[in-house]
Amino acid sequence: MGIIKWSLIVAVVGIVVCIGCSQDDRDEIADRVGNAGRALAGESATGEKTPRIVKEQQRKERIRQNNTWTPENIAQHPVEFCQAKLEILQQHSRALEARIHETLCEIAALKRTIGDNEAMEKNLRKFIDDAKKTYKECEAANSWPAKLGGYTFSREKTQEKIIDAAQKLADIQLNANSTKNKMVAFEKKLKRHQDEQKKIVKIREQIQGKINDIRTEKIINGDDGIVASLNKISDNLNSLGTDSDDPKVEDIIQPDEKTTREELFKKIMAE
Repeated sequence: MGIIKWSLIVAVVGIVVCIGCSQDDRDEIADRVGNAGRALAGESATGEKTPRIVKEQQRKERIRQNNTWTPENIAQHPVEFCQAKLEILQQHSRALEARIHETLCEIAALKRTIGDNEAMEKNLRKFIDDAKKTYKECEAANSWPAKLGGYTFSREKTQEKIIDAAQKLADIQLNANSTKNKMVAFEKKLKRHQDEQKKIVKIREQIQGKINDIRTEKIINGDDGIVASLNKISDNLNSLGTDSDDPKVEDIIQPDEKTTREELFKKIMAE
């Protein structure tokens, strides 16, 4: 809308509002209405238009103030800021509870695997001891075939069964070590989650306490003091979950040790 149109509006408004006023009052009112009209049209008090780049920057600043917890917004609405942080904290707490449940399930499964491995290892050790004894007796008396667990085996088959059992024992021991290492890793992971859970409780207490003390802080420290103290809470909240799923090197080291069938048989028979 141009200056001429705004002049017409100003004239009409001036006629309405200036009835019954002195000349000085009428002049002052006319100036104010004219300036307001030019401002709405994007013009300055001197009639100059506001540059487009300035209007765009003003628009961006309005959006930022409306959608971001700026220092100005925090200072003006500290309680609402705290409530927003409590909502974020609650979301993080729920996600953490899910991770804790998942970790506990993993630990329970690993415990069952460890128990199965121990039972199998015990059975294999007994079989190897019995097979070694039978093999030596048959070899000394040259009384083949041998009888193992109700089955009959030749000399070669007896060697094969001893090697196979020993290899399975080695695999189970390797798996047992790997499972135990995983157990240690998951227990450490659970500990980190539990520590973070305690940290969440502490931050929640800080925020709730801050809501209760917010008016006192305004009186004592002023708005700057409130912003600084609330920013510290934000920093604590942002630090949550930074390494909860990042295992340490010692958590993931697993033994990598294998024995050939020939070496394994010699070692067994030498015992």
